[in-house]
Amino acid sequence: MKKVLRLLAILAAVLLCVLPANLAKASEEEVAEMTIFSDGSGGTLGVGTHAFLYFENISGQNITVLGNVVAPGKGITVGTFGNKADGLGIYINLEAYGIEHGDGYSNRVSVTIRLTQSKLNQVNSTMEGNNKWTLTKNCAWFATQAWNKVCPSNKKLSAGVIPTPATLSKNIKKISGYATKKSVSKAYVGSNTSAVKRHKNGTNYAVSAGTLDGSGNSSSSFFSSGS
Repeated sequence: MKKVLRLLAILAAVLLCVLPANLAKASEEEVAEMTIFSDGSGGTLGVGTHAFLYFENISGQNITVLGNVVAPGKGITVGTFGNKADGLGIYINLEAYGIEHGDGYSNRVSVTIRLTQSKLNQVNSTMEGNNKWTLTKNCAWFATQAWNKVCPSNKKLSAGVIPTPATLSKNIKKISGYATKKSVSKAYVGSNTSAVKRHKNGTNYAVSAGTLDGSGNSSSSFFSSGS
C-alpha cells in the first residue's frame, strides 16, 4: 500500500510540473495574423487616402474581433471613417468591400505580425477604446494605436505628429519585408453586403447604402473621404 501511495505521489508531482507548461504553451499559440495597411497616395495636400487593419484567422477554431466571429481561414478588415452615412468611428469590412468593388486603396502597403489569443484580446480592447474619428485621431492614428500595442519593438510605427496615411505608408516601407497590395479577399466575398458593419457601443450594425457608396475610391482625398 505504501508503494502505491508513493507512486501516486510521484505521478501527482509530475502532473503538477507538466500541466502548467502545457497550459502556458496553449495560451501562447498564434491564432491570427494582423496586418496594418496604409494607402499614402493622393489626398488633399498629399496626406494620403486611408489606413486600416486586417485580421486573418490562422487557427483551427473561431476567433472574435470586435464581437465579429471569424472562422478558420477567414478574415476581417477594421478601420475608422469620419463622414460615412452611419456615423463616425469603426467600420467592419468596409475596406474589403471597397477593394473588391472599385479597386480601392490600390497603392496600399502593409506589414504583418502574428498574434496569440492574449495579444488579440489586447488589440480588441485597444480598438474598442479608440472608436472615434477626428482630424487628429483619424484612421492612421487608430491603426497605429492598435498595432503598436502588441507589435515587436523593431516594427513600431508612427503616422506622424498629425497622423496621416502618407506618413504611415513611408514608415511601413522602412520595415524589411513590407508588402505591396496584399489581398484581403478572405474578409469579403461577392455581393454579401451584410458582412459590412458599423461597430458602435460594442455592437455591430448593418450599414446603409449611403455608407457603401464610393467605398474604397482611391482618388478620394483623405479629408473629404473622412478616412
